[in-house]
Amino acid sequence: MDYRQYRYRDDHFAIKKAPTNVDLGLSTDELKKRVRECTKQLSDLQKILYAQRTYGVIIILQAMDAAGKDSMIAHVFSGVNPVGVKVANFKQPNSTEILHDYLWRINQQLPERGQIGIFNRSYYEDVLIARVHPEILVSEHLPNIEKVKDIKESFYADRYQDLRDYEAYLTRNGFKIGRL
Repeated sequence: MDYRQYRYRDDHFAIKKAPTNVDLGLSTDELKKRVRECTKQLSDLQKILYAQRTYGVIIILQAMDAAGKDSMIAHVFSGVNPVGVKVANFKQPNSTEILHDYLWRINQQLPERGQIGIFNRSYYEDVLIARVHPEILVSEHLPNIEKVKDIKESFYADRYQDLRDYEAYLTRNGFKIGRL
């Protein structure tokens, strides 16, 4: 199966053109068998990851409420050692987080090298939600943003670049990032 068709790699995303259904050509029983095999493989790989302590893995689950993120975490990671897994949930920033830059709270939740970090939502949220509700940016006390009309398209372009730079930084420091 070539999963590259489901990866977003462009600055111009058209949701109407995005594939939303995956047909693997397998029956339900075959799929369940594959999941068991993959769970065993994940457990084996986690042991190697933990023993080497060279890399950390970050899995980003970005979806709306009730999309099944929690259930997926419980199901997919049921076979791994919980000591080597750290789950972080990112909701609306709290009063401490709002006093820092928007990536500060993400850094607080990074897994150690040798561990798997699962981000239930992520730093993408800080761009997605702000696009829909730009008024939240006004309450963040950002330089040059006092009113919604102060938020220009260049603000979002800069944030997108920040995210690309941040992920490059994490990669250079031994973190492998998977997005689902």
